[in-house]
Amino acid sequence: MKNLSVTMVLFMIILVFLGVFGSERIQAAEAVIHLPERAEVTSPEIYLENIADISADEAEKDIIRSIKIDRFTNLHSSKNLSRRLIELHVRNSGFSREEFQITGAEEVAVEIKSRNISESAVFSELKEKIEGYFYESSEYSLPAGEFTTTIELKSDPEEILIPAGEAEVKLSGTNFDRGGRVQQPIDVFIEGERWDRIFLELFIEHEFETYKLGENVERGQRVDDDQLFQERVRVSQLPQKPILSLEDELVQEGEYTRDYNAGQILTADMMEMPILIRHGDKISGRASEGGINITVTVIARDRGRLSDIITVENSMSGERKEARVLSEDMVEIVD
Repeated sequence: MKNLSVTMVLFMIILVFLGVFGSERIQAAEAVIHLPERAEVTSPEIYLENIADISADEAEKDIIRSIKIDRFTNLHSSKNLSRRLIELHVRNSGFSREEFQITGAEEVAVEIKSRNISESAVFSELKEKIEGYFYESSEYSLPAGEFTTTIELKSDPEEILIPAGEAEVKLSGTNFDRGGRVQQPIDVFIEGERWDRIFLELFIEHEFETYKLGENVERGQRVDDDQLFQERVRVSQLPQKPILSLEDELVQEGEYTRDYNAGQILTADMMEMPILIRHGDKISGRASEGGINITVTVIARDRGRLSDIITVENSMSGERKEARVLSEDMVEIVD
């Protein structure tokens, strides 16, 4: 009887142990991931939420849903994802075996849904962005209304097969920079992930009113608006910063940087402001001390054009400071 009592006590302890820890195990297995035999996705990235029904509390559910299982690299194949593979991904995301259970099929056959978009539609979507580039880029600074860009799709429009998810197309670089015939790369994104790159063959022309040289000019020669004539031009290669007004400071005050031939479109890089002050020139330096304006004689230790910052030396004390060029005989001390 004594042995029987001991046996009964041990048996009761085992039952209690299994009851306590078994119930905890059942409670811990709160997340249930149910796998179907087949699933279809619209994005290249295969997340668990796309191929399974998930039951869990909200915090765990958000984590489980976002677990990435695999990725499609083409649209002409399917993927068979085993329960064992899915379990491995869940465990690698921080869940222990006791915290989830997988039910349903032993393997999920996953296919990716696809659709066609046309190159014509891609071109139409990006055409305005290309046109806007020439107005927004500081390299050109061309005013809207005085400048027309014509963009043509030269390649025969084709249908492009892509995943069926939300698509976005973006310019990759600016091969169209100045115009002419270009191969412009376009990146295709599906639900935020880059899927593919395609190329559109474009032809770009620009039309605008500008100024041309009416005669040959030489390096160092002062610009004279009598040398210039206005003409509306249509070009495939856009020059950088063409001169659109005779009121431009370079036209009013500048000189040519080298020899140029008659008929050339006048651009900002063909001219520069003349050197007003040269090394060793004695000039006036204007400064302000304690609210009082004073003028001292300084010696230029650099050469400079209008608005350049140069180094000058006080002719009496030898002290050197920075100064802004105001004219051929005046600088403003800035340091």
